[in-house]
Amino acid sequence: MKIENNGINPLSSNKTEESRSVEQSRQRMETNRVEHSRDKAEFSENARLLAKARVALSELSDVETAKLEELQKSVQNGTYTVPVQDLANRLARFFKP
Repeated sequence: MKIENNGINPLSSNKTEESRSVEQSRQRMETNRVEHSRDKAEFSENARLLAKARVALSELSDVETAKLEELQKSVQNGTYTVPVQDLANRLARFFKP
């Protein structure tokens, strides 16, 4: 089969060079865009809350830590009793208008 250039669809090397040039400039633009973009990471709300709790825990004094451990042991042993009067006073202050 013989293909001839009959003028209906002229073959031109200029068009191919232009399309290559356009394609190369598009690729350069995409490469530049990728190079200039930066990765971004965000912490979830739970992670932020956990970080705040860790900071607060690290700021506890040794006395508070010892008291906390003592309370944990008494709760685990079943010997902890709720100070009802203190609880009632704190609730009254909280709900007082």
